[in-house]
Amino acid sequence: MDNKYLSLFNNCVFVNETRNSSLYDFKDGSVYKLDMLNSEVIMLTKKGYSVLEISKKIGMGLNYIMNILNNYVENELGFFSENKLFIEEYKIGNILLNKDISFNPVIYRCFIEISYACGLNCDFCDDEKINQCYLCHKQGEKKINTNGIKKFINFIVNTNCLSLVFHGGDPLLNPELLKEMIKFSRNKGFNGKIFVITNGKNIYKIYDYLEEYHVYYIIPYIDKNYMKSELLSVDEIIDLKNKYNDTIKITKLFTPDSFKLKEEKEIYFDYFSLKNPEIVYDLLKDNKGLGIPKVDANRFYHNKYRHPCLYGNLAIDLLGNIYPCPHMKNDNLGNIDENVIYDIFENKLVEYWNLSLSKLQNCSDCSLKYACTDCRAYEVNKHKEISKKIICPLK
Repeated sequence: MDNKYLSLFNNCVFVNETRNSSLYDFKDGSVYKLDMLNSEVIMLTKKGYSVLEISKKIGMGLNYIMNILNNYVENELGFFSENKLFIEEYKIGNILLNKDISFNPVIYRCFIEISYACGLNCDFCDDEKINQCYLCHKQGEKKINTNGIKKFINFIVNTNCLSLVFHGGDPLLNPELLKEMIKFSRNKGFNGKIFVITNGKNIYKIYDYLEEYHVYYIIPYIDKNYMKSELLSVDEIIDLKNKYNDTIKITKLFTPDSFKLKEEKEIYFDYFSLKNPEIVYDLLKDNKGLGIPKVDANRFYHNKYRHPCLYGNLAIDLLGNIYPCPHMKNDNLGNIDENVIYDIFENKLVEYWNLSLSKLQNCSDCSLKYACTDCRAYEVNKHKEISKKIICPLK
């Protein structure tokens, strides 16, 4: 056995960075964070060293090295062979094309702000939040650029857009305007999903009014043990879900302190790992004790070249200003009335959509960056730097 070679299956990708090393198993989505010894052993197997050569190179007993390598075989991550083998790691698509989004951009979530008012007075409303794009936010009174927003919608519905997210404030406080915008979107041929972010207090009054347009409602909540909140309780939201079934979705308020609790990390990853317009509140199980979601090949290669949250996002505010994220208000890409929409798509969005974690401080040297996520809005608003990351959900 000392002349045997261990080869990893092609669905296993080894990522070695200066801070740590990890092994991604695309077969079941598991991510293994390796200690220094396992990292060195796997690195040598990738270079074609035999079991005996690894033992000598590291200076440890042959049986000890065999026990390490047997773990990979037992977990169906690799196999032994008599000769050196080259196993090409599994890849998706044309990697050169994957670095360029301009050839076929997809808008996963288009945020459309149509309200500034809210009937609640939560004491944390103006605080910075980590997933604030799915939360309501009261603002000062502004004049709504209705024609500009319609012009924006008219453009968006003719692109590869999967979902429209109307938000505020609480859009349900102005049901006539909300219905006008939703009806306009449907009449223009938009067949994707339409979401409305609301505190949920007025759903009973508005639901039948919008039912024909197949609208989903996103309701934020927070643990009231930590902050004063006028939002619906979890039990009240469950009552809404029981009444209106799958049209009610739930999102949760996160703060930096949330990451002190492992279960909060799991919920956080649940939201930001989604690259489809569906928002679901489900706790994820541990991924080999890391508290991170499953990582298949699609997500791995997506995160290798794209930002895990910004990619596929676009937003317009009440005044017609366009942003890469509804809460990155310092990153104004232009106003819809300035006829800049084509320039935004061709030139400006690439900077944000392709801002992979490999380009961020404190992330580039971490092997878990392809499983991780990030809220640029919180980081930029807090630290004023587009490429700096302080909040790490994996710490």
